[in-house]
Amino acid sequence: MLTRSENKKRYLGFSLIEILIVIAIIGILSAIIIPALNLVREKSKKTEVQNVLRQLRTSVSLLEDDSAEWPGNRQPNVVDTVEGNEIWDLNDPNAEIIATNGTFPNWAGPYMSIGSVKVDPWGNNYFFDPYYNLDPAGPGRWAVVIGSLGPNGVGQNVYDDDNMIEILASE
Repeated sequence: MLTRSENKKRYLGFSLIEILIVIAIIGILSAIIIPALNLVREKSKKTEVQNVLRQLRTSVSLLEDDSAEWPGNRQPNVVDTVEGNEIWDLNDPNAEIIATNGTFPNWAGPYMSIGSVKVDPWGNNYFFDPYYNLDPAGPGRWAVVIGSLGPNGVGQNVYDDDNMIEILASE
């Protein structure tokens, strides 16, 4: 017959079934939590982009106040119907937000601190497009925007639903 101390030694540890049940519970919990965390992460990226776009809009307004022009030497509040005049990187001196190329009258920038206009959370540059199609499926409704190409990174005159934009002027 087993003594009490021998009986305790025999039951120390977990059985294989108990370990498998714990692993299954952890797997179920992680299957529920990980997608929820990804949704929260994606939402925070979009919020970050919206904040940067608001800052860029303010910077463009300051540039307009000083020079009476928008990035790319565009006339303010006018949708420019010429394609190919976009600025695909607002760090570019031609954007005149953080640096000047010397063509803007009364430039008093930088209008955002150097390095503050980085890429969006998906690795794309922020852009200025004076001829952006707000309704690519329809007859076309055009606007001047600053924006991000969004999670899929598709852009440069290919307009889709995940682009995040701030409208500066529209037709």
